[in-house]
Amino acid sequence: DAEADVREARLRAMLAIFDELRNRCLARAKHLEVLESLVPEANISIDVDGGGPVVAAAVAVAEVVEPKGKKEAAAPAKGKAEAVPAAVASTPPPGSDPSALVASIESVRLKTEQALLALYGSYYAGKGEREVTRPAELAPNQEEAGRRVGTLLAHFSNKATQHRRAKSRLFRSQLFELESLLPAVAAVALDTTRAIACGRAEAEAKRLRAAYEKRRADLAKRRHVHEASLKPSLSNPNRRAELEALEAAEAQRLGTAKAAASELQRLLIASETAHAADFQRRLLRTIEVISAQLDHFVFPVDLLPPEEPPEARRKPLRVKLVEEVIELTSVGMPEPVPGRKFPLKVWPPLPADELTAEAADVADALSGAPAADAPAPALPRPPAAQELKTFLTKPHRFTFASRDRVYATMRTRYHETTRQVYNECQALLREEDAWSRNWASMTSMLKK
Repeated sequence: DAEADVREARLRAMLAIFDELRNRCLARAKHLEVLESLVPEANISIDVDGGGPVVAAAVAVAEVVEPKGKKEAAAPAKGKAEAVPAAVASTPPPGSDPSALVASIESVRLKTEQALLALYGSYYAGKGEREVTRPAELAPNQEEAGRRVGTLLAHFSNKATQHRRAKSRLFRSQLFELESLLPAVAAVALDTTRAIACGRAEAEAKRLRAAYEKRRADLAKRRHVHEASLKPSLSNPNRRAELEALEAAEAQRLGTAKAAASELQRLLIASETAHAADFQRRLLRTIEVISAQLDHFVFPVDLLPPEEPPEARRKPLRVKLVEEVIELTSVGMPEPVPGRKFPLKVWPPLPADELTAEAADVADALSGAPAADAPAPALPRPPAAQELKTFLTKPHRFTFASRDRVYATMRTRYHETTRQVYNECQALLREEDAWSRNWASMTSMLKK
């Protein structure tokens, strides 16, 4: 299906752009040296059809315990090591990263100061007792020249520091905007995954129905020919052989028509079941990819506190009530993972037995052998989903809420579509049975 292929390309492009944005945010935070949390670099696979590990980095191991109180939650329990997402790593202290802005500015300042002092040193050493050539521009002695160089470079360093603070404020505001947009990433990606599965299933069903309609039209022509050939003159005992040959031809046509309807029923339901299983597999993989990207994303709370004090604002009553509710409901919540600002959350898996013919109550439509010239339809089972452990953030909540919503929509569509196919094909079989009874009645009247 061309439309499904376009959606597939857009889905992959969106995941690639989101991963590039994640990498750039992390690089920007390290360059400005405003990162407080231990967010590592990670090579995340965005292949939604792959089966390998999503994150190539090694999984870190930390002590995670069920909190009983404030003090007990802060202390790790012995012998309860639990694997956590590989989103915790060491961050170098400010000024130690040579690619960071502060280290780059300091390196340039030192090189410039050394070069200027060396230039002034050679000039004053060779000047001797002569007067300074340009008193308005040059210092009277080497010590004053060094002081002026230090003052000038300190001025430029202060301007660079102010520039860094301005860029840090801008970066922080950009992260807040990105955080508000993150819930839409999962919603769009998962809706696109469902649309791709539905488009491919509908295209396959359209192809199967078109092939059946051609076959059905040919069988209908044969039925009209047999009906037109059933004339009163066949009641003559001398034409009994001709009547029996016509009955045999119609019986063959009737068997072919019923077999074609049953085959269409099997193929359509098998196709829907196969596409539903493929949808669930791709859905689980997409969830793993987006969850890994969110686990390694730089959130505003991962940054160092702003250097400027926050503006004094009066909190509305609604904000105070929300803060009180959060404080009350946070009692007994797991403590954040060391090095990050968020606790862990184990998300329940999706059911593995709902996108099946048995769950849709159409399993009997798949019984029986297919036509001799058609291969038996393969019926893959939906993958057994495992519990997924991620950080607990607002985008993570929206991601798994979108997962449940999209899965429920696909489950409803699968059950309704398979039941509709079953009812349509059963109606075709009943139509052929009614015609066979009518045919038997007409032939029995001619035999009297």
